[in-house]
Amino acid sequence: MSGNVVEDANNQPTDGAVILVGSRSHFVANRLILRGNAAAYAINVLGDDDVSNDTELANCLIVDNHTRHELVGVRRSGPTILSMDGCTLAHNTIDNGYVLYRNGISGLFLTDSIIDMPGVQTVDGGASAHYVLSNDTSTLRATANLVVQGEPSFVNVAVGDYHLLPSSLGVDFAPAAGGTDLDRLPRDVDLPQVPNFYGPRDIGAYERQSAFLCDNNRDAIFCDGFEAM
Repeated sequence: MSGNVVEDANNQPTDGAVILVGSRSHFVANRLILRGNAAAYAINVLGDDDVSNDTELANCLIVDNHTRHELVGVRRSGPTILSMDGCTLAHNTIDNGYVLYRNGISGLFLTDSIIDMPGVQTVDGGASAHYVLSNDTSTLRATANLVVQGEPSFVNVAVGDYHLLPSSLGVDFAPAAGGTDLDRLPRDVDLPQVPNFYGPRDIGAYERQSAFLCDNNRDAIFCDGFEAM
């Protein structure tokens, strides 16, 4: 979902979201891309539910958006859980607030994810985090060293390529868990050149398939190892 603008008939911004999850609704998305949108929120979960209707995001890429408030928020009056697994949030502009928000009755769980938003705190309300790389870790709850403060290195942000470089933080970071990434390529590819942090799994939306830069370029004709690493 890209290029959406949330505004009224007079071209004035409203409090709307690119994706609104209302009362007695739940939202489950795998391989979701939100790119280049302008709204009050990218995803807003709200309503007066008295039963749990959870929101689950997996293998998601949320980049290059402009929001007036947080990118993703949960503000329901009933118990709700927002879980994000294998997601990359980067290079977004937020006018006011945090990257993520949850109210007191909601739960927020982050796993195997990257939040690259320098100068913006990660969560308003706190979150449980496992195997997460973020610029701000002060608002994340984790045991041991499962959360690392730092910035990833992407292949080419200028052209919207958010695959990780072979040398990036986040490569071979987490324990193996199976499945495929945003490109539908296998997870848990262990790069012998990269020491495992906790395991072979890359965090974020994409898994590197080799240490060669051409490996994630679908236009590459040759990938013989002579490319720069």
